[in-house]
Amino acid sequence: ESLNSEWLSHTDNATLSSGDIDLMVRCWVKFESLSNTGILICKGTSVSDSDNLEYGLYADASNNIHFRVAKTLLGVATATWSATVSTGVWYLVHGWHDSVNNLIGIAVNAGTAVTTSWLFGINDTAGEFRLGDDGSAGRYLDGLLDDVVYMKNYFLDDTERTEDYNGGVGVAFA
Repeated sequence: ESLNSEWLSHTDNATLSSGDIDLMVRCWVKFESLSNTGILICKGTSVSDSDNLEYGLYADASNNIHFRVAKTLLGVATATWSATVSTGVWYLVHGWHDSVNNLIGIAVNAGTAVTTSWLFGINDTAGEFRLGDDGSAGRYLDGLLDDVVYMKNYFLDDTERTEDYNGGVGVAFA
């Protein structure tokens, strides 16, 4: 929570690390305020640092939600969902890397996916896996996260994301 700088983290391990693989992060999020950038999920030390970021989901001050990946010396790629979000509403956010088709993507509430080409894979860093923060000053999420999922070597397709959203009710993720 941004008011008191709370977040959750887990030290790096092989399960949470990536590289040039398929992966997906997804969560339900409800924003309590939209006054600044808020990190939903991040693996690495900052969503802005191409040397130390693996992947991250975050919201910006313009109320956009982004999925970003990075590769040292090659920069970052960002897929942006730019519909306006509101406070007090739950959103289901999926971010993924498709290593076969060299894409990253984001979809919110099973809406149309936004994808961006990315040919370079993803860093495999020693950075922590964090919920609600990325380790940079002032990027705490002011909101709630629920049902966070990280999938390695797989991501949900359009049909599966629609089933996961289930008309806003969600489903128990196996």
